[in-house]
Amino acid sequence: MERTITRTGLEYFPIWLRENARVHEDTISQYVARLEKLKEFLAGQEITKEALEEFKCWLVEKQNYKTTSANAYLFAVRAFCRAMEWEDVMVPAYAIEPKPYEDRRYISRIDYQKLVSTALYLEEYRIMMIIQTLCHMDIRFTELTEVTVENVQKGYINVTRRKYTKLLKIPDYLRDSLMTYIEQEHLETGVLFRTAGGNPVDRSNTWREVKQLCHEANLDEGQISLTNLKMPGMHDYYPFYPLVDCALVS
Repeated sequence: MERTITRTGLEYFPIWLRENARVHEDTISQYVARLEKLKEFLAGQEITKEALEEFKCWLVEKQNYKTTSANAYLFAVRAFCRAMEWEDVMVPAYAIEPKPYEDRRYISRIDYQKLVSTALYLEEYRIMMIIQTLCHMDIRFTELTEVTVENVQKGYINVTRRKYTKLLKIPDYLRDSLMTYIEQEHLETGVLFRTAGGNPVDRSNTWREVKQLCHEANLDEGQISLTNLKMPGMHDYYPFYPLVDCALVS
């Protein structure tokens, strides 16, 4: 059978993505649009490994795409090849050399240590534990409301992202400190990180606390934000300051 991009194939591709790739509808639309780019390039030619290698080079050398942008097209093409069971013609994406950690827009290990140790010294345990929870879990700021007394006791939380539920385990060392925080704050139920009025903390009041910590720790607040208060997948990169030790410090 000739391997070409047909109308039937283009109609089947979104169906396959929904059933097998579990991607967002916006991503499906982007994949289909990128496949149209390949169809334009091939101009009726059959899809072969050699043709896809030429397409790969064409995107960068003739269309002046960055390798990251070219890879977005190649990922869509690879998905289409899987859908059509043409894995033998797939070509690898461009290798992207990761930037060194100091170039990433995430809080550095040194700044993290200064923030948390300063919070510990000032006995600002809520912001100390918020920062450490963000840095030691695959959790977003908006998901802190899922860090409840009940979930800490269970040892995990459920978060919903793009309509899919993800189970996140709370590391044992973090859970121990969160349990200590629960005891210190005399919490019986509900969200852990809350204001004096009992409402869950929001970006506004949390950011005020972070800015104050930056001032106390002699850090440039312009280099730190709630968005970059972590380095995804690098939990070991940040040291952990157990809250259990606060009783010894106080």
